[in-house]
Amino acid sequence: MKNGDLLFVRSNGNPDYIGRCAIFEEESNRKAVYASYLIRGRLKSICDFHPAFIRDIIAFPTFRSFLIREARTTAGNYNINIQGLSSLKLICPPQDKQEEYLDITTKINRSFLNKQKSLQESENLFNSLLQKAFKGEL
Repeated sequence: MKNGDLLFVRSNGNPDYIGRCAIFEEESNRKAVYASYLIRGRLKSICDFHPAFIRDIIAFPTFRSFLIREARTTAGNYNINIQGLSSLKLICPPQDKQEEYLDITTKINRSFLNKQKSLQESENLFNSLLQKAFKGEL
């Protein structure tokens, strides 16, 4: 596997997981393997797509529903193959627009995680105050 390879869920008992995508991000020269229920995709050097842009597009409900329609079932598992993934019609904006989109989503995700962390800290402080109050330590 190489840094930037895409990993797609090929097979799962839940159709909502079919085609979900992650990016392999490893800078070292260590060898890596992936499970048989995954499909590895590698972008050609001439490709205009950023791997993270593909990952995000495939998460959109429009593409999710397409992938679910393309899935086949056997023994309670839903499966998508390379042909099903290849048949996706992806919009390819210029590289600078893809990078702008990825920068914005990174900032939004970072902000969301910071808000979650702050909320958790507030809840922890509140619970700590409750415990002190019940023990008569306030």
